Amino acid sequence: MGWRGALVSLATILALVTIPIHGLMLRRRPQDLGLLPDGAQPLQSATATPTQPRERSMTTARALREPRFWFISSAFATSTFAGVTMMVYLIPYLIDHGHTSSFAATIAGLFGFMSLVGRMAIAPLAERISRLKLTLGLILVQGAGVAVLAVTGTSAIGALIYIALFGASSGILTIMRAALLAEQYGPAHYGTINGAQNLVLTAARTVAPVGAGVVVSALGSYEILLWGLVGLLILGAVAMLASRHRA
Repeated sequence: MGWRGALVSLATILALVTIPIHGLMLRRRPQDLGLLPDGAQPLQSATATPTQPRERSMTTARALREPRFWFISSAFATSTFAGVTMMVYLIPYLIDHGHTSSFAATIAGLFGFMSLVGRMAIAPLAERISRLKLTLGLILVQGAGVAVLAVTGTSAIGALIYIALFGASSGILTIMRAALLAEQYGPAHYGTINGAQNLVLTAARTVAPVGAGVVVSALGSYEILLWGLVGLLILGAVAMLASRHRA
């Protein structure tokens, strides 16, 4: 079909499948489903004495003054940097290490599938353990996936292990970012706080492919790039750990 025909076909599938589902099922507020934010159940009796506590919200200015905001944003920026870098350089890396182009494309294509698997399998854990701890663990899993690929670059099994670890953890991290912002700063100024964090992540997305290319060109080694990403993700996990303590 060629890449143009393939894109038109994908656009048609998305339009026919996802737009009707969103139109029929998407709701704007938890109250539309008889729920309170974060899935809390409303009081069943009007005579009940306990009252639902008001959800805490923080202003954008105050959030931006908090070290915690910058620690969390830095942690997600490292994850974003690694994700964009691997998206751009995974196929060249695998081909450079003796894999066929079709195998490399298959591994890259499995990213979306593993992201879905990660969201289905890991998301329920967010209701049982701290979202900060879960996010920290997911960033470390990303780093473990990249480390596996760096060590076993010529192995098909190693590539599959990489995409399983990196893809599953990346898929759920996108959800955890939104959940953490809502949990830490509330709904009132969520849009502007989210926008401020997106500026940090956009910078990471912009720098990643160019910066990684400079590293590979200057040093002539994909392994150095991969181990650099592992170190960067460890720093992201440290930043997330530091965010647990409010200044």
